[in-house]
Order: sequence, then C-alpha cells, then structure tokens
Amino acid sequence: MTDAQLLQVLNAQDDGSATDILPGELAVGSYKAAIAVCKQQSPDVAVLNCAGTKLHDLLPLTRKEFDKLRQETPPRLMDLEWQDAEDFCIPWEDVEKALAWMRAQVAHGKSLVVNCAQGKSRSGTMAVAYVMAKEKLPVAEALALVKARRPLIEPNPTFLRALQTFEARLHAQPVPVSHQETRLRAAFRVYDADRSGGLSVKELRVALLKSGVGVNGARSMVEAYAAAGTDELTVEQFVTAWQEAGHGPVVFESELDLW
Repeated sequence: MTDAQLLQVLNAQDDGSATDILPGELAVGSYKAAIAVCKQQSPDVAVLNCAGTKLHDLLPLTRKEFDKLRQETPPRLMDLEWQDAEDFCIPWEDVEKALAWMRAQVAHGKSLVVNCAQGKSRSGTMAVAYVMAKEKLPVAEALALVKARRPLIEPNPTFLRALQTFEARLHAQPVPVSHQETRLRAAFRVYDADRSGGLSVKELRVALLKSGVGVNGARSMVEAYAAAGTDELTVEQFVTAWQEAGHGPVVFESELDLW
C-alpha cells in the first residue's frame, strides 16, 4: 500500500476521537485525536506519540500542531520512534522511559492520549503496557481490557511477543496513580464516616452530594461494584466506580480534609 492509499484509509476510518481506556487517565487514538488535543491546547492533556517524528513525513501538516506541545516547558508531548513493522523490535528502554513520563503526567493531573497513525498497533501496544504496569495483569488480560474499550487495537505479532517478553519487568514498574485517583483515595478515607473500611450507600450519597453529583446513583453503584454478599464499596471499588461513571472531581469540605 502506498502512502497515499494509506492516508485515504486513515481518513475514511477515523472520526478523530480518542477512546477512553482508563477514564480520566488513559485514552488511545489516531493522529487526528492527537491533533485535536494540540488544537484545543488543553493544559490537562498530554500526548504520547508512538509514531514519532516520521509521522510528519506521511502527514506534513501534523508537524506544526505537534510542535506546539513539544515546545512547551515542560514538553507536553513525547515521541517514540516506533515503526509498525514485524521486523521492528521495541526497545525495553523506550517502554521504561515512556512509562516514567506517563506516570509523571498523570500524577500532575493530566490525562494521556496515546496515538500512532491509526490508533491500532503501536499506540495499542503502549496502552497494554501501561495497563500491565498499573493493574499487574498478564498480557492476554490487559489486551482484552484494552480491546474491550477500543476493538480496533491490534498489536502486530512482534509487538505482542515483546509485551510477553517484558511482562515481568512491566509488573515490576511503579504503579501509575493519577491525580484524580489520589484524590478519590483520600475522599474514601474522609467519607468512610464509621471507619468500617467501606463506603455504604448512605456514605456514598454524601460524597456524591458534596461533589455536585446526583445521589440517586449511589445504590446502583454499590450494587454494580461491591463484592457479592456485601453492601459497601472497598477503596478500589469506589475509585473504579467513580471513574467509570464519568463523575467529575470529588469535592472535600476543605483541602485540609485531604490530610
């Protein structure tokens, strides 16, 4: 396939939207999704470009937009010079460096958009690596989680073998923790009024109310995420339920509540 033919395919198949993999933390998309971030100039989003600067050889108009984020201080875009080819071997050092950069971004309150040309192989591989590092999942389970959100994702066979080779090292990486997740964990301690180690429907309603969210969903959140036979959310279940529901920032009476 020529570059012109590839470009036609990309334009025909791509709606320019990134797909949430971990809500508020990690999304995957094509070059169009990354351009959308560049044009919006939102300070709360950072871009990991797994197609590297060679993307601009195929799509010259992308360079100006991507350079906007590269030239910020500190840069809000990182490039991985990866080729989507079965004879290209991903260096572990690239993955390790990218994960460190991604951890720093989310810890400072940014969400991540990981892109390549299509949002399929290279960016999908990096998203799977991130999920493996965060959730300590084996390759197959992490890939299944990512593909459930974005079915288009399909690391090429060489990339998939690389993930299998890197599995132990990915599991040994520090867990990425987003700013939102840090606040939710702190909120759990604040709103667990009876110090039971879990949030009841009543306690969850207080958290939702103070955060400006309708309280009617509290019971359904507990029913959907609490373990069978229990009627309270653990901290992990609370973090997952809140983020997957798409609620905004959790609110405290004052910042002192964080401590």
